[in-house]
Amino acid sequence: MSTNLVLLVEDDPTLRFMGRRQLKQLCLDCHTAEDGLRAVELATSGTEYAVIIMDLGLPMMDGVTAAIRIRDHETKNNRPRVPIIALTAFPAQDRCKLAGMDDFVLKPVMMDTLRALLTKWNVISEEPPATAQGQH
Repeated sequence: MSTNLVLLVEDDPTLRFMGRRQLKQLCLDCHTAEDGLRAVELATSGTEYAVIIMDLGLPMMDGVTAAIRIRDHETKNNRPRVPIIALTAFPAQDRCKLAGMDDFVLKPVMMDTLRALLTKWNVISEEPPATAQGQH
């Protein structure tokens, strides 16, 4: 991974705050968007994201439509494919795959689940860095 920047797209302010906090605990930087339209603007702006974590039920433009637009931009502009992980309260795996999303996670997202998902997509390493404590 060449960047530690995540795009978190969530319209609920509390869930957005919690997501930012979890990502910070994993030593990741985070940009946020509150709706699908803003997500497309950020994702297609030239900023390099390691992963996009996007709610499906968003105002202005839903997450599925936003993912389709992001994939279309990547293809038309010969840009690298950024993993898009759907964030949803209801299982919607087929809808996510058809939109070009790479994975999905159910809300609420627990820290261990987020860590495993980001490890799977090579955003973070599997093991946290060793600390000096406990080493002799």
